[in-house]
Amino acid sequence: MDYRNHLQAFLNFAVKAEKKAGKNKTKPVYRNFEKFYDYQKELDKVQHGEESRFANLVEHLRKGG
Repeated sequence: MDYRNHLQAFLNFAVKAEKKAGKNKTKPVYRNFEKFYDYQKELDKVQHGEESRFANLVEHLRKGG
């Protein structure tokens, strides 16, 4: 699910995201999806049991924050 969310965000963002590349020229910030979201890196995190980036948020919400 996280992969699909990032893919959709990439497609929405890729249409507009540009940076300067000389006088009166622009180029895309992310030339491909892998630069935006490293799927293999995320899979490795899950397989090796690394903590989610939202783990602290979940704990905070459990305490009533």
